[in-house]
Amino acid sequence: MENTALVFNIQGYSINDGPGIRTIIFLKGCPLSCLWCSNPESQSINQQVVTTVGKCINCSACIEKCKFGACILNDEKVEFEIDKCTSCGECLEICPTNAKEVIGKCMTIDDVISEIEKDKQFYINSGGGVTFSGGEPTLQYNFLKEIVPKLKEKGMHVAIETTGYCEWKKFWTSVKDMDLVLFDLKQMDNEKHKKYTGVSNNIILENAAKISKLKETIFRLPVIPGYNDNRENFEAIANMIKRIQFNGKVNLLPYHSYGKNKYDKVGKKYALCQVQTPSKEKMKSIVDIFRTNGVNNVFIQ
Repeated sequence: MENTALVFNIQGYSINDGPGIRTIIFLKGCPLSCLWCSNPESQSINQQVVTTVGKCINCSACIEKCKFGACILNDEKVEFEIDKCTSCGECLEICPTNAKEVIGKCMTIDDVISEIEKDKQFYINSGGGVTFSGGEPTLQYNFLKEIVPKLKEKGMHVAIETTGYCEWKKFWTSVKDMDLVLFDLKQMDNEKHKKYTGVSNNIILENAAKISKLKETIFRLPVIPGYNDNRENFEAIANMIKRIQFNGKVNLLPYHSYGKNKYDKVGKKYALCQVQTPSKEKMKSIVDIFRTNGVNNVFIQ
């Protein structure tokens, strides 16, 4: 059977996820559950029915239709319990305001390539290409293994945004034909990493050391005030970078809350409501920490 992927978004004209103008293919599913995740709809590996709260008129039609109790009435408002939802889609058919939608579309390799080629002229003119993101795209490693060589045959630059949380064999299968790996490093303290992301960082750090010797790699560090923006964490990252003799770029990504409004859709609460974007002065001070510790190729994205 032809290989397929579960895609939750395709974004054209991106300039922040690799060189040039790029198309970003967002694959569904992630083993992490970072408190600051800007794509909470990406975390489940399955299709999901979600609700745009602002469109809901509390007519209760979905409550009558749902056989699984995922739609309930609470204080005269319809609430959606996504954990009970089986994504059968029957509520979509009767919602008068189209407040409900399915996140995640099953697409073949040809489907995805067809979408990518719509922007081919931008790649040619800007030196851009395609970036696979998520979620964690290596969860769908068999799809990547097959589609990336086809994109390379078409002369496209291919990159991946990854948490690095993947068994090495599957990770290498995913990235071996790619041109660039954008590799996230979040928190060096393992217990804090577990607390903030839901998983250990052991396999992440192992893969960071391995892949940086085999592929062009850019380490990307989200700067989350109150969670990983302390000197101790950045000094530990700098020491790790020196230890593995990494000479590539390190990009600092200041926290933003662009994904905040998505949490209601997937029935989750956003934990970082009080967190503010770090100031330019704060970001520059982090660059100074790295340079003081012998890592100079650091940039604010």
